[in-house]
Amino acid sequence: MGSAYLHWVAQRDARTGAPITFSSFADYESALRHKAELEDLVYLDRIPDGLQGDSVSVDSFAAADLGTSHLISMGHRSIAIVTGSLSLRNEKERLQGYQKALRRAGIKLQDKLIWEGNFRPEDVAGICRARLVTARERPTALFSTNGPTGLGVLRALRDCHLKTPGDIGFVTFDELTVDDLFTPSVTAVVQPAYEIGFRAAEILLNRIEEGQKRGAAITLRLPAKLEIRDTSCLVKSRIERSRRQA
Repeated sequence: MGSAYLHWVAQRDARTGAPITFSSFADYESALRHKAELEDLVYLDRIPDGLQGDSVSVDSFAAADLGTSHLISMGHRSIAIVTGSLSLRNEKERLQGYQKALRRAGIKLQDKLIWEGNFRPEDVAGICRARLVTARERPTALFSTNGPTGLGVLRALRDCHLKTPGDIGFVTFDELTVDDLFTPSVTAVVQPAYEIGFRAAEILLNRIEEGQKRGAAITLRLPAKLEIRDTSCLVKSRIERSRRQA
């Protein structure tokens, strides 16, 4: 699942003729409008706050904990997180997962290592450049919480003439869409996109068959998988710098 919101995909169920709609919404107002229009709806990826309904997504909290814990296991003590807008529930949960991993490892939380951005890689690159330019203040690793911020981080590293993993470790949430073009390869926390779509379709079909016999809202949070590649590998000199900064 990339960070871009899913477009509407509508088709007819062959058995019932009812519309099946998979959607994720950019804002509360559009989610509320479509919820009123549709009888059967499952939220994917970004779940609107304040709305009740069936939803399927990755476990954002656990996934961010997983990615951050991997960097910690590589010896990092100074890890910055690069996020999208923290007004979004899944971004807040990923920040909380990052913070949990740091606390468990006994690493002090630092507000200066929370770099809030948006979903425009060029904006994120600018935010990161301003914080990477000074070697003394530079963290030894970065964790980005979605694909566009991950691309923004890579642009900033290029612009600052920094190499990963040699100068700085890097893990991103989501597979980057042109990952096969990157050298070194990028370590990623990968969402189970196929499983999310399959389980959402399963819920919708069951709801259509139930008709008015609805139970409580179904909430599914699925585990992510860590794909360990080059950008998070151990670099001894960098880790020694991280320990001195801690």
